[in-house]
Order: sequence, then structure tokens, then C-alpha cells
Amino acid sequence: MKIEELQVKIGIKNEEEIKSKLGGIRQNIDEITKAAERLNNVLDEINGDNVPVIRCKNCQNFNNKSCATGYGTCLILGRMMKNDEYCCYGKERDNEVDHTDKP
Repeated sequence: MKIEELQVKIGIKNEEEIKSKLGGIRQNIDEITKAAERLNNVLDEINGDNVPVIRCKNCQNFNNKSCATGYGTCLILGRMMKNDEYCCYGKERDNEVDHTDKP
């Protein structure tokens, strides 16, 4: 198909109009691509890049026997932590061993 026939068929009169339409299409493709990337990032966060968080109070490496209420010592980090803090070393505690404050 010749360029003139294509121009008549799609209703574009000259080369400048073709360039203008292509520029708009490219911009739309870029915007759609960016939106798809943002959506994929959100879906990754929701669906699989997350790991469960073990709060200090539920961690086997946390001992609050001789600390103020709401605090304890992390046996891995060697420092005082709040019960509701967490770190990447958290491991769920066995129910048999109790290192938590009694209510």
C-alpha cells in the first residue's frame, strides 16, 4: 500500500500530522508502561516479596524476664528492644518456652 493510500484510509493529510499522532501514541505507551510498572510493584508487595514479621515479644531470641514491662533483651542484637519491635533475625518462639511478661 502506498503512503498516499494509507493517508486517505486513516484520515491523515500530511507527514507532520503523522508525526504528531505517532508522538502522542508513544507518549501514551510510555505512560501505560510506567503505570504497569507501578502496578507490578504494588502487586509484588501484596503477593510475594513480603516475609512474615515476628515481633520481639513472639521471638525465640527475646528475653524480658528482668526488664521493664514492654521491653526485653534481644539475644542476637544484644540490646534492649520494645515488645512490638522486629528485625530480620526474628524466629517464631516455641510455645513450650516462655520468655514473655506475664499479664
